[in-house]
Amino acid sequence: MVEPVYEKLNYCQKIAQIREQVTLSAKSGVSCQEIDSVLSVSPFVVIDSVETLQGKIKYVGRINFFVCYLDKQNAIKKCECASEFNGQISNDLILEDVKVSLVSSVEKSSVELNGALLTASAIISLDASLTKQFEQSALSGGQNLFVQEREIEIEKALGTRLGACVLEEKFELSYSVEEVMFHQANAVISSVQSGVGCIIVEGQVLLSLVLLQKTEKKDIIKVCKSLPFRTEIECEECMPNLKSVAFVREKPIKTDIEVDENTNTSIVSVSVSLSLEGQTYLNQTVMVAEDLFCTTHQLDIERESIEDFRVKQLSSTNFMLNGRCGVGELAPSTNVLATAQENVIVLSHAVQGDKLTVNGVCTAVAYLIDGDGLVFSRRLELPFEKTIDTVDDGLGRDFTFTAKAFRTSAKIISLTEIEMEGEIFLTVYPSVKGRLEFISAIAEGQEKEQKKSAISVYISQGGEQLFSLAKSLNVCPEELARTNEDLNFPLDGNERIVIYRQMQ
Repeated sequence: MVEPVYEKLNYCQKIAQIREQVTLSAKSGVSCQEIDSVLSVSPFVVIDSVETLQGKIKYVGRINFFVCYLDKQNAIKKCECASEFNGQISNDLILEDVKVSLVSSVEKSSVELNGALLTASAIISLDASLTKQFEQSALSGGQNLFVQEREIEIEKALGTRLGACVLEEKFELSYSVEEVMFHQANAVISSVQSGVGCIIVEGQVLLSLVLLQKTEKKDIIKVCKSLPFRTEIECEECMPNLKSVAFVREKPIKTDIEVDENTNTSIVSVSVSLSLEGQTYLNQTVMVAEDLFCTTHQLDIERESIEDFRVKQLSSTNFMLNGRCGVGELAPSTNVLATAQENVIVLSHAVQGDKLTVNGVCTAVAYLIDGDGLVFSRRLELPFEKTIDTVDDGLGRDFTFTAKAFRTSAKIISLTEIEMEGEIFLTVYPSVKGRLEFISAIAEGQEKEQKKSAISVYISQGGEQLFSLAKSLNVCPEELARTNEDLNFPLDGNERIVIYRQMQ
């Protein structure tokens, strides 16, 4: 009687990537009658909670708009408005045991000045990544079975862990500040390590402040600072030999300005809150049956081939960006005051060998001033292409990206072109789609007809291995090797092989 033994395989599959767009808006307390022109509008989205139900992802969040404008007296003003939102994404693949990662990004923003109050709107993309952990039985051996083993690697996710980090920064400026027109804090991860009971995340927050100076000219000044951070996400199962990845999300930052009228200086206080999501993966090596046979019975063998999803270590790179942007006709006396509202969108990527090429576009808003002292703005768009090293492992690869711009600046090259430069921080999250092939089940079939002779001779064919030869001759592989000690596998062909059988 055949008694099979099975191993449990725990593996992860990427079920789907779902994208939906929603339009969000918020009404300010500023009358449209007070506004001459809008210089910039910057939306900031935070997803507060995500709940997975049968066939649905329910989410709750908040959007904040920071609007900079000129009033009827050509004074630079700023207003903020916000609204809460909730919604759901429906898909038959969204099951309760599916892990959902929901990321938001701003596609387009605008303001409406036709009503009583200024209303800001934005088109938001919601990207939901669905993964699921599966368990499968794979044959590894058993009684009365001769098995050819094979080693396979599987990756098990140990569960999502959440963390938080708050950065406080205070610095002095040698001038008086009237208003923070725009502030932005982008967090980038540079490395993730597995520690004892924790996931260690290191990176930096790219802080940009556009300030209105308290002078008669009301100059606009940009201040950029990099705030390093190192934080730990608790994970009891985490050990230094395991692999971990992490993602970071920024919450709306808080800024406060204290002006000393006696010294004409300012103290700027900034508070940045980060939320982090970490995941640790356990790589396991499992011995399973690649092939098998029984000398007494025929076997019905069921084989299975499944796709598994494996996360690779993230990589981080930064590079300089420089190029010209068309902006329409400018007056000869126009000057650039500052750039703000930097954003980077990755449009496409391609892999060739061990090289990954990323194509995208960097956008920003340039604050300009003409010869009459009138401030206005232009949107800058600069495409880029960056090639970086990746891993040529021969597997089907997939990539997700986070990309941030920092320290952008601009200067006028001609009456129709502005040159923009800045630094791009690109984080690459690679993953691979592998295949697991194994025997999932066997059933005992008809009894085999036994050979009548106690000794027989077989003339080999070239390339035969010990197991395949033993299977074709229906004899124990170890016994075959013991009674033919002069054989070297794989066989050359025409070797004389003696088979001894114990007769009943």
